[in-house]
Amino acid sequence: MIMMQQPALAINSDDVPGPKYIMWQTKSAPRGVEAGWTVSQILASNREALYYHRSQLLNVVINCHGSDGSLAIGGRGAGGGHINSSNVGAFVSLKGLNIGTMWLVACEAAKGPAGKAFCQTLSTLSGCQVIAADEEQDVGFWGGYRLLAGLHGQIDEFEGTVYRFTVVGGMQAIDPHKDIYTIKD
Repeated sequence: MIMMQQPALAINSDDVPGPKYIMWQTKSAPRGVEAGWTVSQILASNREALYYHRSQLLNVVINCHGSDGSLAIGGRGAGGGHINSSNVGAFVSLKGLNIGTMWLVACEAAKGPAGKAFCQTLSTLSGCQVIAADEEQDVGFWGGYRLLAGLHGQIDEFEGTVYRFTVVGGMQAIDPHKDIYTIKD
């Protein structure tokens, strides 16, 4: 498990099978929402973090279905909403707020050239480092039991290669336990 420093925000899509992650603030993304709604939730939670904790958000977890170059934050299929190259520009509203790490807990978010370009654009526009993996994500079994409910302040491990995308255009394969400063050991 990866333990997040707080204050952190988790946004769970309405159709993720679980776990639904729980952070200092947790939001459920209704069906059909897209980038603008997601950004407004991050901005509101960041204002509250600054007021109550005198700290910006240290981590933002976006838990949804994904594919190379797209996040299904508002659900998959008809009536679902996506964050992709057509609307990722909404994240520019976060730039300059010094928000910490954005974790994309979504299948194949960093897969192939399209996925990596999307993650890099998201990082550059938002001013946040972005963490994403290139393979399908599976909750699997931890210690002999299936994790069906989220545990407060943590996310499960990533499958595949995990990448860090930086605001200045850098991309590298990482071990999130060793390379990210916004988590706890």
